Amino acid sequence: MLVRDVKNPRPDRRVSHDWRSQTQWLAGMRFKTTTFRVDDEITLLSFYNGRYTFQDFIADKAPAGLVDALEPVQATVDEELEMLGALGYKSEAIDLLIEQRIITREQLIDACKAAHDAEVAE
Repeated sequence: MLVRDVKNPRPDRRVSHDWRSQTQWLAGMRFKTTTFRVDDEITLLSFYNGRYTFQDFIADKAPAGLVDALEPVQATVDEELEMLGALGYKSEAIDLLIEQRIITREQLIDACKAAHDAEVAE
C-alpha cells in the first residue's frame, strides 16, 4: 500500500482512465508485487482499481519515490480473488482446487449457495 502521496514525474492530463498518468499517486493506493526469475530477478508492480488491472512497472524502473513509498500489507481474501479474477485466473484456481481434490465441486456449490443466502438475508 502506498503510505504517502507521490508526485508523478511524467503525468499526462490527456489520459483519464490510466493511473500511470495521474499527476499524483495518493496514499492508500494498493499494489500487488510479483517477483519472478528469468535470467535476473524481476519484480512487477500491479495496480487494480476495481475495473482495470495494470501491470506496467518493473520495480527498479518505477518512477522515483513510488517504490520507496510502498509498505507491505496483507491482502484480504476478497482482494486476492478480485485481483485474480481481473487477471483471468480465478476460474483456473478453482479448477485446480477441485482437480487436486482439495475441495469438491459440491463443496464449492454449497459455499456459493451459503454466501448467496447470507447476502440475501442482510
